[in-house]
Amino acid sequence: MRRLLNTIACLAFALSAGCNTAPSTDIWTAARDGNVGLLEQHVAAGTDINGTLDMPGNPADGGSPLHAAVFANQLDAIDFLIAQGAEIDCRDSSETGASPLMWAAAFGNVEAAQRLITAGAAVNYVDNNGATALDATLMFEPNTNRESKAKIAQLLRDKGGQSSLAPVTIGDIWTAAATGNTAAISKHLDDGADVNGLEPTTRATPLLAAVTFGHTAAARLLLERQADLTLTNPDGNTALHLAALFAYPETVRMLLEKGANVAARNSRGQTALDTIAPPWSPAVKGLYDLIATTLRIPMDIQRIKAGRPQVAAILREKIGTASDSDTEATTDIVLAVTKGYVPSVKQYLDNGGNPDRREPLGNSPLLLVACLHGHADVAAALLTAGADVNLQNPDGETPLHVAVLVAYPEVVKVLLKHDADTTLKNNKGQLPNATVETPWQQIKPLYGFLGSILQMKFDTNRIEKERVIVAELLKTHATQKQTDQSPSPAADAP
Repeated sequence: MRRLLNTIACLAFALSAGCNTAPSTDIWTAARDGNVGLLEQHVAAGTDINGTLDMPGNPADGGSPLHAAVFANQLDAIDFLIAQGAEIDCRDSSETGASPLMWAAAFGNVEAAQRLITAGAAVNYVDNNGATALDATLMFEPNTNRESKAKIAQLLRDKGGQSSLAPVTIGDIWTAAATGNTAAISKHLDDGADVNGLEPTTRATPLLAAVTFGHTAAARLLLERQADLTLTNPDGNTALHLAALFAYPETVRMLLEKGANVAARNSRGQTALDTIAPPWSPAVKGLYDLIATTLRIPMDIQRIKAGRPQVAAILREKIGTASDSDTEATTDIVLAVTKGYVPSVKQYLDNGGNPDRREPLGNSPLLLVACLHGHADVAAALLTAGADVNLQNPDGETPLHVAVLVAYPEVVKVLLKHDADTTLKNNKGQLPNATVETPWQQIKPLYGFLGSILQMKFDTNRIEKERVIVAELLKTHATQKQTDQSPSPAADAP
């Protein structure tokens, strides 16, 4: 029967295309361009409509023709391919193994997503990374097409779509806690689950899972069943840190009532208040976007933005600090250092300000902030006032690490003049010169990643040129230091 149908199709196109002769334009390009006529010719010629493209650099690389049509939001092509029997949940050939619906979610193509869902696409299809289409709305370029992706996320939820972190079946206590299912939590505990057990992947306790998603009742139940308030995740964050960071006022109040330590510090040296004290800014928003992408969890930015001041007020009341003047003062000097306002920095120092003060968002010293933004004069002022030239941030980065990374020769000169230690390693075991010793094409993508986190735009053209100068400065410094340390020849030597 299939051969008969193919023969009939060939006869229908015999005058224009010739039987069994595919057009010169490949099927993926035809799908991406929405050229249904060419797609019809491919079908008539017997082209595999589920074949995947192997063409690195092509936007549809790894995808089937249906993937390609979805990528370009070509609705007529999508309808045609589905009608011709294209596999609607075809797994692309990349390492991800994403379905066409996941592509629609990732690129924010609402109409394509609607077509696929209507045609029966699996809304909870799981790719090779364990992600679903709902996760894809957050994981791929989360700052682009945000409104469209939010619409797709709602479409998916309306059809029962789940995040991979919140499966339909609650088979473990951590998922029960993360979804706020108190009945499931009780059953797991009654069946012998460890109330303080660590989730194998995230190393979080059930209590930490509950507060991350603001499930106050679930957190209270766990505490009543002897959950330990002092246990932390791998970053040293307690339940109070997480409830504060994700801005859940009710959860924060409950934890404080249960005896949470408001003075506890995480591995970055931050208290719960420190995590939400900085005023809202693009950098703060970027941090939440990064968390959403990394953890693959939905993030209600507007709720968090509104909740942060409420949480800060609750924590300050507990600490006994009703005013946020200290936070404002910190913000003022950090802004002055960031913008390179030398007179303001000098005034701060003349008034007894601490040159080694740390900014509240990343807990980095002011000198490192000055280096990041290329302000050699600000760096010099801080060092003259006694700033520690080798003071590290929580990641072990010294000001020299950062100045070399962003390739500001004048800043590097200032640091070396003040005896910056070129042998100190960061937490990854890297020396300050590691970034300029790495081939440019290999390290260039890092600046885009850092820019998205810090909400900064790095001039990679400048960095590419000036990193050569910085590398030479470091080599010259090392040679000079070696010469200075060499023993002088004896006075009576021949």
